Amino acid sequence: MEKKISFNSVVNVVFGRYQMVILCTVLCGILMFIASEFILPKKYESYTTLYVKNSSESYNTENVNINDINASKSLAETYIEVLGSNAVMNQVVEGLGSTHKKSELVRIFGKEEGRIDIEAVKKCFTMSASNKTEVLKVSARTKDPEISAEMCNIVAGFAPEFLERIVGAGSVEVIDVAVPKNDPIEPNVAAYSLAGLILGFFLSCGTIYLFDLFDNTIKDKEAIAEIFKKPVLGTVQHLSASGRGKKQAEKGDGSQLILNKDMPFHYTESYKTIRTNVVFSFSTNENKILVVSSPNPDEGKSTVSVNLATALAQNREKVLLIDADMRKPVIHKMFKVPNKSGLSTAIIRITPFEQAIQKNVVPNLDILTSGPMPPNPSELIASRYFHDLLVMVEKEYDYIIVDTPPLNVVSDGLVFTDVLNGILLVVRHRKTSYGEISEAINAIELSNANLLGFILNDYRQKGAGYYYRSKDAYYARKI
Repeated sequence: MEKKISFNSVVNVVFGRYQMVILCTVLCGILMFIASEFILPKKYESYTTLYVKNSSESYNTENVNINDINASKSLAETYIEVLGSNAVMNQVVEGLGSTHKKSELVRIFGKEEGRIDIEAVKKCFTMSASNKTEVLKVSARTKDPEISAEMCNIVAGFAPEFLERIVGAGSVEVIDVAVPKNDPIEPNVAAYSLAGLILGFFLSCGTIYLFDLFDNTIKDKEAIAEIFKKPVLGTVQHLSASGRGKKQAEKGDGSQLILNKDMPFHYTESYKTIRTNVVFSFSTNENKILVVSSPNPDEGKSTVSVNLATALAQNREKVLLIDADMRKPVIHKMFKVPNKSGLSTAIIRITPFEQAIQKNVVPNLDILTSGPMPPNPSELIASRYFHDLLVMVEKEYDYIIVDTPPLNVVSDGLVFTDVLNGILLVVRHRKTSYGEISEAINAIELSNANLLGFILNDYRQKGAGYYYRSKDAYYARKI
């Protein structure tokens, strides 16, 4: 399926995973804080300042003119080039060697061809004319505050004589002596932490959208109808983990039945909507049998079958619910009824069909459980006798709901299509893929069955929680 990329789509996808965005953003910020505070090497900076004169002779404020100042500024640029030469760096290395062990200097600057790396020493220096004035600032940044200050003072110590000898014009005078500063200049913990937060935010947003871009599962109910040209007959909202979660539904403990008194209003109302749409779908066909299936296991087809049958029964329709999923039957567990006899024993005539049906489990709702699991469930479902049973029992009920195995696993639900009104396909939000739906639809079309539409189960619509809680509270007050 081709996905259109737009700003709104990116925002919607990212907002849908805002907890992950917040977590990743904070985590990256914390990691960068830890790295900058405790892992990355700290560097300390010291500096000295020199005043550049355009003449070796001192002058007072009375005979200073703009030409002298401009000449000093120009001379400062020349001094910067000279002081950055290898000759000066060698003097710095020699000065440091007289007060520090070579191993200590190698730890800070590294070693090249048996001696201290001059280029590494040079990179530690920053020289500039302060604010484009005649004041020359010499800074050194290393892993040791004492060495940083000493490097600056070594340069300041021999700079006057060296510059006068090399340049032959002007002079410099030391203004400030460098002193060790124990507060590290690098890394900037605040800047690194902020960069971590920004990186974490954009990285999480990009990753989330990239995964969503390649995620082919169902996320939009409108897209299902548009792609497969079949209606979505209902949407069942996700139930929060308050004792009625997905794991319990898979166990078939009945925790998601609309019969439960504490079930949220929006959940029971969704099945009433499905009931209305199914009734309209039945109005164009005389057959009363509806198969409920899904492409894959664990998509909620049995829960939908039970709740749909219950909703129809609550509408004073006489309903028969048949559990034709003999391999993994759960309907008897949901209603907590025995399963010693049922569909399997009725088909092979061990139990009379009328006795296999459990009457009025819910008012107006009869249930035919799966019965003991046979070695050949597909053959039993495909048997002529089961077909004849459906035709016979159809006269006694307004609706017959048949819960069958997943279509992409076995084709049990497609062997009696001539007596069906149609098939209702249950798909799970963010679990069932479009490819799996296509595979199931192909199987339905090959059997000449009628696909009535889809039920989108476990729909997690962001921002809908407050709306539904408000409706629940409103109806609770009305009661």
